[in-house]
Parts: sequence; structure tokens; C-alpha cells
Amino acid sequence: MLESVRDPLSCIVPQIPEFEFQIRNNERNTAAIGAYLSLTAAAILLVEDEFINVTRFRELDSAEVAQVLAIGAGHKDRSVRVNSARLLASVVDNSTLCIVLDHLHQPVPPQEGGVAVNARANLLGIARAAASWISIENQTALAATLSYTFRTISQEAGGDLSKTRELVTDIERRLRANESGFALQGELDDCLDPSLYRYWIPQNFQDQFTNMNPNPFLAGLESPVLETEVVDIRYCYQEFRGDSGNDSYLVACHTSPIFCEQAKENPQTQSSECVPLDMETTSWAPGTDGLFGSLYQYSATEFPAPFPAVPDEF
Repeated sequence: MLESVRDPLSCIVPQIPEFEFQIRNNERNTAAIGAYLSLTAAAILLVEDEFINVTRFRELDSAEVAQVLAIGAGHKDRSVRVNSARLLASVVDNSTLCIVLDHLHQPVPPQEGGVAVNARANLLGIARAAASWISIENQTALAATLSYTFRTISQEAGGDLSKTRELVTDIERRLRANESGFALQGELDDCLDPSLYRYWIPQNFQDQFTNMNPNPFLAGLESPVLETEVVDIRYCYQEFRGDSGNDSYLVACHTSPIFCEQAKENPQTQSSECVPLDMETTSWAPGTDGLFGSLYQYSATEFPAPFPAVPDEF
């Protein structure tokens, strides 16, 4: 008991796989789901408080932990989606990214509409969090996944896929800037277990993965999703904080829609929707050390377009 108090993640992380049945079956409003939300919320508080807790979580996690969180990122309950995606985006690493890529190859059933599209956006947001520092093997696998995603959304009819396209573009930009250049050389054994995969490469996965051409971006190979223009897309909201002088209005722009949605959930303020914005089209002087690493700025008056307007009523 004392050890759990000193190292709470050693108690939290091993419990996550125990919820796979409930998460996979989209249970809602059950005691198990309530326990899962409490568990993941506690983990989020820890990993977002100190980076040493991110390191500790990664020491304790496994492909099974990442599997449950990746499934949760597509759950029909929004609270489960947000907690799962937010936690996995904070702790994903070279040994667990392959689980996220597998789920990104899951077909998006037209009848599921927005939930499935949001789930894919969540998974892309998780991949985006790792794109700038992952290994050569994972760079190649992520590039192939982006190509698949681009082809898929090009064939989908109806719905607003602008956020998905912008996420793909931003992940490409981060992959271009990734100069890590290191290979894992066998450290992916746990993640290469074919039994973990439902959608990606179930047969001969390890051979196909390890024989991929390293980093097509750095090697100069053509990709159907590459764009010559570097676009810095962020997810922004504006809030009215009450009549408080120069701090009456706040605009914050996040690297992920997950972080944006979470940041604006304040019942004491009046907030706009989160919208994707190209930072090149904005005229402001933001700080760079906001919540979740966001760009932010305060003002005595409402920020004009292209920033989203605060609604007239709550």
C-alpha cells in the first residue's frame, strides 16, 4: 500500500488493460466505465504535472495498455474518447505508436458518421504528438499510414473532413522536420506481435515493417500526401472571461483538437468552438507557454476573424 502511494502509476497503469472488454464493446454509464474514467483522469493529472511521470508511465506500460487507450479514443462516449486520447497522446512512444497506426487503418463506417470521424482525428492527434521525434522505422510506418488516410478521405462522401486533412498536413510537416535518424534495432518486439493487429498488416508484419525503406521524406521519395507549402495548423478557441480589463478575452491555439476541447471546458467562461486555423493567416502576438503548450493572448476586446467569435449566449 505504501509503495502505491509513493508510486501511484505502478497501481494505475496495470489496471488499464482490465477494461478492454467494456471499452471495446462501447459500454456507457456503467460502473466499469466510471472506474475507467477515474483511473485515466488520475493518470492524466500525473503525466501532465511532471515529465518524470511520463517516463514512469512508459516504463510500466505495454502494447496491451496502448491497445485499450487506442480503442477508447474511438469510443462512442465523448468522455471516454477524450480521456483515452489525451492520456495516450501524452505517453505514446516508439514502442506503442504501432498500435495507434493499426487503428488508423480501421475503416470508417458511413453509418457511424461523426463519431468514427472524430475517433480517427483523435488517433491522428496522438500520432502527431510523436511525429517530430520518432525512430526511422516509425517515421516510415507513419508516412505509409498518412498515405492510406489521405486515399481514404479522398474517397469518403459527405461530412466535414477539413480537420482530418489539416491533421494529416501537420503530421507531414513534423515528419519533415524529424532529424532523429535513429533506428530501434529490435526494440519493437512487443509491438510487432501480429495477434495485436486487426486492420493493418496481420501477416508477416515484422518482415514487412523492418524492410520498409527508411523515412521516405528524408530519402526524397514521392508521397501522394506531400505538399510543398509548410502549414502550421492549430486548433483555436476564444473565450470571454468577464469584464476584467485587459484580460477580458482569451484566444488559445493548440496543436491538437483533443487539447483544445479539453482546455475550453470551463463552466465559468463563455467559449467559442475549437476551429482549425493556419497560423500564417492570423495577426497577433501570442505567448508560447500556455496550457498544453498552446499559443495564447489576452485582450480587452474580442479578437476579430479569423479567430472564432464568442457566442452571444452560453
